Amino acid sequence: MLVTGDFNVELRPLEPYAQGRYSIRLSRLSIDKTFTGDLMAVRSLRRRALPARK
Repeated sequence: MLVTGDFNVELRPLEPYAQGRYSIRLSRLSIDKTFTGDLMAVRSLRRRALPARK
């Protein structure tokens, strides 16, 4: 089976949930994918993240 279509990705930062040792902020990110076409679906994820190193 072959399906075709598009998908859209929306990234949103969420409020940090903790301040770690040495002032490292533990952040969260919301990721929502919407698939359209032959396959229609929505996928939602929540991820933890550390800030990028300088």
